[in-house]
Amino acid sequence: MLLLTVVVSMYKSFFIIVGMFLLLLCYAFAGVVLFGTVKYGENINRHANFSSAGKAITVLFRIVTGEDWNKIMHDCMVNIPFVIITASTFTHVHMAMVSLSA
Repeated sequence: MLLLTVVVSMYKSFFIIVGMFLLLLCYAFAGVVLFGTVKYGENINRHANFSSAGKAITVLFRIVTGEDWNKIMHDCMVNIPFVIITASTFTHVHMAMVSLSA
């Protein structure tokens, strides 16, 4: 009976975990669009950055677990010498804003 309880709870927990991963994936895609061109800093480096969805998921997992999230936030702040602003950045942000307002 105990084993059946464990199996049923694992089955129900699976859907919660999948839902949380999908939410994390949506935030990872938003991070790639918004912070994909941030230059490297103290915590944003070649291993932890928002250049691809996979790397963004690992950075967001670090943030969720509480490992130096405030240092990552300060690395992603907009400072003119540390951010590369291109025309594609404005296009992606504009398209995201238009899709959110619709």
